[in-house]
Amino acid sequence: MSFIMNEAEIEAAMSAAEVSEQSPLQSAVFTLFNLMEWTNRSSDGWAYWLKPLRASAKLQGLVHGATDWTGRPKAAISAADVKKAYSPIKAFLTKQGIDHDLIICKVD
Repeated sequence: MSFIMNEAEIEAAMSAAEVSEQSPLQSAVFTLFNLMEWTNRSSDGWAYWLKPLRASAKLQGLVHGATDWTGRPKAAISAADVKKAYSPIKAFLTKQGIDHDLIICKVD
């Protein structure tokens, strides 16, 4: 399984990202949170549906590596890395017939 971040870790990162300045990390966290929420509404939940977990493995790795255990930023990530991590998520969403703009946050 490509499960790197559980719901509590994503929610902690989301809370910390809401108060931080706009950055590629914030966009990555918002996207990951949106995908988790959509997965929870569309299936048995984040911990059980492997397709979105696998599609988001690179993004989870980026966010996990750039945040501490409380979800606060500890390292910067580049917009290019975030865009690269979005690619498998976009492919997954396309196969599911979901508009990318509902899940993916733009990266500057």
